[in-house]
This record gives sequence, C-alpha cells and structure tokens, in this order.
Amino acid sequence: MAQVLFCRTPLTLGRRVRPPTARELAGTPSLFDVSLDDALRRGGAFVAAVLGAMALRHDRRDVIVQVQVANLAAGEIPNGAGWHTDGVPVGPGRYRYASDDPAHRPDRFHSLVAGAHCRTAFAVGPIWLDDPGTDDAHERRLYFTRELGRLRPEVVQVPNCRLVEYDGWALHAAVPAAAAGWRAFIRAVETDHGAPRPLPPEAARP
Repeated sequence: MAQVLFCRTPLTLGRRVRPPTARELAGTPSLFDVSLDDALRRGGAFVAAVLGAMALRHDRRDVIVQVQVANLAAGEIPNGAGWHTDGVPVGPGRYRYASDDPAHRPDRFHSLVAGAHCRTAFAVGPIWLDDPGTDDAHERRLYFTRELGRLRPEVVQVPNCRLVEYDGWALHAAVPAAAAGWRAFIRAVETDHGAPRPLPPEAARP
C-alpha cells in the first residue's frame, strides 16, 4: 500500500471576521453543498461577510458552499467524532490520496468556525500514513482516528472567527463543545469535482 504524506502544507490563516451574535446565528440557515451564488443570496449577512472575506481564486470549475449551524450542548461534538480529511477526489465519490495525476487538480478548502467554545482541531505535520485505500468516509475516519491516536501528533485549534485555508491532505477533527451555545461552520470548496446542489424547495421560495 502506498505511503502518503498528510498535513503536508501548513495551514494558511486568513482574515478575521466579526463574531456574530447568538441572534444572528439563530437566524442563519444551514445550507448543504450549494453554489456560491445561492449561498450569497440565501445565507444571510454573516454568511455573506465570511464568503466575501475568503481568498477565493476562482481557478476551479465550481465553488461549493456548506453552512452548518447548531445550538450545541456542552460536550456535544458537531458532525461526529473522529479525524478525517475533506478529501483528494479523482472523480465523484472516489478518493485516492496518493494520486499525483495532474489531470486531477486537488480541491482547495476555505473554512471558518464561529463559536469559541467549539473550534476545529488540525493535526500538525508532516505525517506519513498508508493510503486508507477506500472511498467509504466512515472507514477512512476510523482509520485516521486510530493512526493519530497511535502517533499523537501536535494539534492546533484555529482561532474563533478566523478564516483558514487548507488542502485535501489536512487531517482535522471536531472537538466536544466546552460549553453550551451556538456554533456555525462555513466552508467553501474550490473544485473540479462534483457540482453544487440546488436549494431545496422550501429554501428556494422568495
């Protein structure tokens, strides 16, 4: 099995965005893999401010946006526990971390967490691991969690409301919320793989 260098590129910290109020977050809709235009039109003022602060290059076919808003209880882990990457796709639903094929340009990720009580943790590299060799997201998460538990690398948490840019080899994990409160995760992916999803009918109505 091929060895792959994970956490190969240092995280790039971008601009800081004004922290939203709890009322702003409560009124921000969650959006799943929508287009940049739809996110700007339907996400509200805070989402628009975050997307406007991102260093998007627009050098990939699409920009796909995800917005996840939740009112967490203390100890709750958003989106499930476990280390993972956002992926190095070679086609829709297919991943190959060892791929250096120039025909498959890797995705570029921009994200922000609003919620000082529950920030995303990133592993600090370089970290050499076997390619997990599976397209199953659950199996990959189990594998990465086991291996990082064995290696115990340095871990950093991105500051609250600070943009971060990373690639598909960056290992990261959600952490348990230190207290109850609202949290928003906003991510834009510059990609040649996949396509934005249309807004659901109830969100698309004026």
